[in-house]
Amino acid sequence: AQDLEQRGDRRGPGPEKRIEHQVKRLDKKLNLTDEQKQQLTEFYQEFDKTQMARMEQMRQLEKKDREALDGKINSILTEDQKAKYAEMKEKEKEIEKRQKATEKYNKAADKLKEAQKKKADAEKKKNELAEKQVRDNQKFAEKQSKLLATNPNDEQLLKINTEGKKLEEKYAKQNLKAQENLEKSVKNLMKAEENLEKAKKELEKYK
Repeated sequence: AQDLEQRGDRRGPGPEKRIEHQVKRLDKKLNLTDEQKQQLTEFYQEFDKTQMARMEQMRQLEKKDREALDGKINSILTEDQKAKYAEMKEKEKEIEKRQKATEKYNKAADKLKEAQKKKADAEKKKNELAEKQVRDNQKFAEKQSKLLATNPNDEQLLKINTEGKKLEEKYAKQNLKAQENLEKSVKNLMKAEENLEKAKKELEKYK
């Protein structure tokens, strides 16, 4: 049997990746602002939700129609034929269960990839912020050193000290936010890994 992860890798991009691609395509043509890109992302997400809900409604209607059809078919069959028909339907249900398990696994695999990307992005942003903080601190230290070498007055000292405190507060807030985002992405990744493992075990029942 083919490895489940390899089977999942051959599928198309997940919804988040597809939406990202659509927004990038429009941005390339229309030169969108950050606000427009965010709004478009939300529009596409809402569209996907609507489509999924509509598909679920269609599945429920189809299920009712099939049940009605089965009732009509059974009404004209002999007892022996009914038994064979019931066996045939049971096999079809097993196939349907496998298909649903496969869909669930595929969705879980998509979620895992999205979670991995978000964690990587959060780590990248945190590292970039740390590097920027080092550069800004160095610039401030040089500026402060030059000022102190000129025998500054009290007003100048107050100004440079205030600037230093603002710089420190600015990065304290940004680092806290970056750390929170990273921790959140790690939790989401762990949850996605758990869900994928559950979906994998469920799918293995039908191997």
